[in-house]
Amino acid sequence: MLFRYFINLSIEESTPDDTTLVVFRKRCGNERFEKLFTKIVEKCKSMNLLKEKLKIFDATSIEADVAIPNTVNLLRQGRRVIIKRILKGNLGNLGKEENLKSEEKILEFSDYYNKEKLSEKPKLEELKEEITKTKEFVNKVRGKYGEEVEELLSLIETIYNPQSTSPKAVSFIDTDAKHGVKSQKRMFSGYKAHISMDESGVVTSINVLNGNQSESSDLPKLLEKERINGIDGKAVVADALYDSAINRKSIHKSGMKAYIPQRRASIKNKGCQVPIFWWHYSENFKEYDIGVVFKEVWILL
Repeated sequence: MLFRYFINLSIEESTPDDTTLVVFRKRCGNERFEKLFTKIVEKCKSMNLLKEKLKIFDATSIEADVAIPNTVNLLRQGRRVIIKRILKGNLGNLGKEENLKSEEKILEFSDYYNKEKLSEKPKLEELKEEITKTKEFVNKVRGKYGEEVEELLSLIETIYNPQSTSPKAVSFIDTDAKHGVKSQKRMFSGYKAHISMDESGVVTSINVLNGNQSESSDLPKLLEKERINGIDGKAVVADALYDSAINRKSIHKSGMKAYIPQRRASIKNKGCQVPIFWWHYSENFKEYDIGVVFKEVWILL
């Protein structure tokens, strides 16, 4: 009932189809969605909903909407996607006479096209066989079918080539998804939503990162986006992950204070810095302002 009231939908009216927002999001695209988001933040600012004192920076993980296959299944999935891309590009350009030879083109890759999925952990022999087959396939099609296929070939090489400098492929359904780390013991596959939030609770800027990207190195970009959109602030609050000379320089250059604790390699039997906030009267701004200091607390684990 509350949702109906919020969107001005009466009880007699039917609710929109589940795919309405999905279709709307696709039609908007990234650029239009960014403009829409910026307009909403501008509206919040014009209505004095933003306090514009503290900017809180943090990131949250977004799991990719794909099943993460084992290495054997991932290699097979990669070859299938590449073969489909090759056939789509070639068969789409064939004339009526050449279409008669399309079956020969399909048969050319039949040895590499495997729909079977292993439900259990693959054996070493199975893994070696798939890697050998994939290497043969890559050498067979390399340099013949255009830029898009070449990108997919480079992606599949990250799975079996230890010398590859590119991030390892997670899925060929969502090729942008990457492995990331939530903590020392928890990993995820997907993306990160890196946000800047006003202390009022309104998110004012956001960048979407790959799972393997560091939100700390993205802080200067997010600060610049805040500056372009006219979102002011007096201080930046973030956890120890953001503790770097570059970040502190960017924050101070923006005319703000950096409330970031020092990074520690380990807190086991060591002091852990925690922020302590208090309110005080600011002579500069003639109003009550927030103060912060990082005090060391000893934690015995």
